[in-house]
Amino acid sequence: MSRMTTYRIHLIWSMYGHVDVEADSQEQAIEIALGPNCPLPDGEYVDDSVQVDDLIGIEAFWQTKGVNENA
Repeated sequence: MSRMTTYRIHLIWSMYGHVDVEADSQEQAIEIALGPNCPLPDGEYVDDSVQVDDLIGIEAFWQTKGVNENA
């Protein structure tokens, strides 16, 4: 009996949320919100936004004694 292959599918999806930012202008507020020091907010999943991440691809791997090994 042959064993089925396990595939790791890399996915991406969109979330919707908001952050409150103190700034001197709308442009500065956007810059702060998109910057590395502003944590991502809790958000809601955007319906039907999930898709395969074509940049990373799909990996086939199998499990041997509890250790994943790439195929």
